Amino acid sequence: MKIQDFNRYEIIVLYGAGTNAKYFYECLTQQGGYSGNILVWDNFPNGKTVAGIFATLPEFSCLHEKNAAVLITTTVTRNLQEMIESVQNYLPAFSPYNIEEFDINDINRHDELSEVNSVGYCPVCQTSNVTFFLHTDFIGGSRNGLCCSNCESIPRMRAIVDTLDTIFTGWRKKKIHETAPASLKWIKRFQEMCANYSYSFFFSDTPPGSFKDDIRCENLESMTFSDESFDIWITQDVFEHILNPAYAFREISRVLRKGGIHIFTIPFSYQNGQTRFRCLERGGGNIFFLEEPLYHLNSNCAGSSLVTIDWGTDITDFIYQASGMLTMIYKNPKTNIGVKPELPYFISYKL
Repeated sequence: MKIQDFNRYEIIVLYGAGTNAKYFYECLTQQGGYSGNILVWDNFPNGKTVAGIFATLPEFSCLHEKNAAVLITTTVTRNLQEMIESVQNYLPAFSPYNIEEFDINDINRHDELSEVNSVGYCPVCQTSNVTFFLHTDFIGGSRNGLCCSNCESIPRMRAIVDTLDTIFTGWRKKKIHETAPASLKWIKRFQEMCANYSYSFFFSDTPPGSFKDDIRCENLESMTFSDESFDIWITQDVFEHILNPAYAFREISRVLRKGGIHIFTIPFSYQNGQTRFRCLERGGGNIFFLEEPLYHLNSNCAGSSLVTIDWGTDITDFIYQASGMLTMIYKNPKTNIGVKPELPYFISYKL
C-alpha cells in the first residue's frame, strides 16, 4: 500500500506513535498529501496517556460515522477495541463506522533518504556498501532510525564511532564506560571493539554499585566509581532525562582521567534558545512540573522516560560551570555514513 492511498480515509489514528507522531504526520501530509483528520493516540506502560490532535481541517468535529484507518506505528501490544474505548473517553464523538488496521512497515513511503546517501560505509561494523534504511521501531524518524543494513546501528552510534576514529587515536584500547546504551547489539559490538568497555543502567530498586540481572546499577548523579577511572564516557540521548544534570556532568568529570572525554548526543537545535527545565525535583522524590509532562519511548524496554529539560545553546556554559569541562559542538561533514549533516553531537574535554 502506498502512503497516498490513505487519502480515502476521513480519520487516521496514529496508534503507538509516541514521539514519532510528528514524523508520521509529515509523511502523511507532505508526502502523501493527506488533508483529513489525524488523531495521535498512545498509552504508555506507566499509565500516562498521550493524546493529541493534528487537525488539518478547520475543525476536528463530526467524528461519528466516519471512515477511519488505524495506523499501527510501533510494535506495541494492542487491542483495537480498548483503543477505541479510550479514545471515546477523550473524544466521545469518535465512533467511525468502518475501521481498517495497517502496519507502518507494510506501507511504501519516501524515507527521507534524499537528504543522505542511501548506500555508504558504516564505521560501527566497518563495512562498505551497506544500505541505510529507515527502521520505524526506532524513535525520531531519520535522526534515530536510519539503520545500517548490516549491524542495525543508528546515526548517533555511527557519529560517535566515526568521531572517535578521527580525533582519539587508539581509543579502542582505552577504558570506556557508557550510561544506558541504546541497544543490546550496540553493547555486543562495542565489547568486540573495546576490551575495556563497560556499561551501566539506573534501576530504582537496586543500590548503586550493585548488579541486577548481571547489569551494573549506577546513578549518574552520584556514582560509586573511583576518581579518574575512565578515559572515555559515552551517553546517547540521556541528558534530556536527568533531573539534576549539573550533578551528572560533575560526576562524569570526576571519574574521567585527565585528558579524558565525554562524548554524547541529545535532542538539540540551535533554534532552542536558552536551556529550559521542564520540571524540578522536590523533597521526598516529588517532581514539580514547569511544563506539560513529556515522555520519550525507551528503546531498551517497553517503558518511557520523562523529559526533564530542553537543552539550548547555552549548554556549553552550563557544563563548564557544573564540571569545569570544555565542550565543543560538532557536526559530521561526511555524507557516506548515514548521518544527516545537521545532526549535532558533543564532546566535553577534561583538561
